[in-house]
Amino acid sequence: MHIYFCSIIPPYDRLEQEPIAIVLHIFQSFPKQIGYYCVIHLLILPCLLLCLCPLIIQTGGTASLTSDWAAIGLYFLLGCAYIAIGMFLSSLTESQLIAAVASFGVLLLLYLWDALADYFPTSARGNLIGMLVVAALLAGLYYALARNPYVATSIFVILAVIIGIAYWRNATMFEGLLAQTLGTFDVYTGFVQIGNYRLLDLTAVVRYLSLAFFGVFLTAQSLQKRRWA
Repeated sequence: MHIYFCSIIPPYDRLEQEPIAIVLHIFQSFPKQIGYYCVIHLLILPCLLLCLCPLIIQTGGTASLTSDWAAIGLYFLLGCAYIAIGMFLSSLTESQLIAAVASFGVLLLLYLWDALADYFPTSARGNLIGMLVVAALLAGLYYALARNPYVATSIFVILAVIIGIAYWRNATMFEGLLAQTLGTFDVYTGFVQIGNYRLLDLTAVVRYLSLAFFGVFLTAQSLQKRRWA
């Protein structure tokens, strides 16, 4: 992944001399480079082969072609989201080992997210602390991308004030809020529903597409930081 990602980054002299649009460059390079090497070789070909399996099963029994093909399509979108996340993490470091370990850790965390949600606090005060931690992580993510401590601190202060005011006005609203908010990052349940119960969750489709988009967007921001560093 790290090698493939580095192949789409233009030389630094071009980044400095040509006023190219980084976001447009990443979106253009994603299907041609990352999409070709990773999605085409590792996803599209197996998915096409998997599309034949329901037809083979139907020759000797019964198969639900619509739900089976929908599950394969959802699997493809999930792979695109994972690739975008790995591409972003790879853009943060020059080390292939760190990029690989970070990608594995984040994807494992997303895989276990539904089970980990059971350990989130349920009390209002515990969720208040958890939301403040989330605000600090968001501010830290901005600092990692922009290296601007003043704006990052301002983001955390603003979010903390908003959270504090909301808690002061209605503390009961925070009961179970952390699990409900972070539950939007559960990427595995939607795939299980269509795989086991033949229920297509459209929110899962939106979630996978959103993760893929934001992965590419954050990669663009990381490249923008490296361009002006």
